[in-house]
Amino acid sequence: LLDCNPTTYEKDEFDLTDTMLDVTITPEGLAQYANINVHYAETYLQKVTIPDIQANIMVFTMMFNDIKISRASFSDFIFQVMDKGINANFDKWKLEMIFQFNLRQNMYPYMEDSGQGKFSFTLGGAIEVGKNETPACKGHLNLVAMGMKLLITDFMVKLDGQLAFIYDAILIPLTDFLQKEFNTAIQPLLAAAFIGLGNTELDLLDVWSLTNVENLNVDQRWIVAIEDLNIIARSIGQVDLFLNETMEMTEHNYSMKRIRPKRNMLSNHPFQYSIQIDVFQKALQMMLKHHNPFEENMNLTSAFYKTGMVLSIDAEKFSSQFLLDLTMVTEIMAPALYNRSQFRMVFKEILNCVGECQNIQQFAKQMEQALKEVSPCYTNTNGIDSENCVRIFVDSNWVRFGCD
Repeated sequence: LLDCNPTTYEKDEFDLTDTMLDVTITPEGLAQYANINVHYAETYLQKVTIPDIQANIMVFTMMFNDIKISRASFSDFIFQVMDKGINANFDKWKLEMIFQFNLRQNMYPYMEDSGQGKFSFTLGGAIEVGKNETPACKGHLNLVAMGMKLLITDFMVKLDGQLAFIYDAILIPLTDFLQKEFNTAIQPLLAAAFIGLGNTELDLLDVWSLTNVENLNVDQRWIVAIEDLNIIARSIGQVDLFLNETMEMTEHNYSMKRIRPKRNMLSNHPFQYSIQIDVFQKALQMMLKHHNPFEENMNLTSAFYKTGMVLSIDAEKFSSQFLLDLTMVTEIMAPALYNRSQFRMVFKEILNCVGECQNIQQFAKQMEQALKEVSPCYTNTNGIDSENCVRIFVDSNWVRFGCD
């Protein structure tokens, strides 16, 4: 775990009954997600520190220092999901490293040289990964390597210095030595770097997600499980008030609890997002309290139907019902790192209006914009095409988005 989120939560302790936003990732979805994100790893790996290497070859001593990963290319992962963890297999990853070196001859005529060079090699193997949840970081997930086996092959060395004739003479034994050194001493560092990369991705999620309204954030703390070979992250999902000065999340609605769906919500889509009606209801409540664009007081309630979400408006001078659709809109929040998907409440039509309704069309336009701003969201949805997600209203309490 790189850094525990410093946020203080009004509801510090939570369990499954508090979760109302589920993310289900199938084994195919996990592979798709990882294979997209692993290609962003090169920038991260360039920061990995490789220790100096000393090589005693024939009558020469060589020191390699300032070793840095300069280039990397990746083939796809192949995953096997198990009850207690995940096996990730990969093959033919190409890495290049640049370095500085010094050479010293240990006998007469005691020649010396220095220069720079490059290592290149192929990396393959498997890493068994499990989840680790620490009490100090409730709702935060980080990865731990339960076992790993990496193999470095096709090792090549290029040296740029003044004594090229010597480098040609010692190249074969030097290459053999370095490949063995990388497969023993350096291999654990590379394995730790890949685990660190995964944890960096998870750290970027924090444990809340920003809405479009300042200080209104979605409580995204997770309870993660592997069920039927699917990874399921169940989040609280409530839009709460975030106090930036004190890093506090407040105004949790304790009465909102998980409602068991009447039927199985899962489909064959690799990414599935299931959201309880209370997630949207809480967003509406917070909009009225903290981002209300309307002059008169009103009460808003919501309900799911087969045709969409019905928003009931009980205002001082009129009552009305709007039919809303729900769409999933994905935006890039930090290039090459993570996305955010907003489950946007979209105005479709006015179903009815009673009372002073002469300005209801203008009111509907204001409501449409307000709903767009406060709609709940979820961070880190890299790998999905939200435009092709399928939305299904499962029952009166749950809606599901299935995405490829």
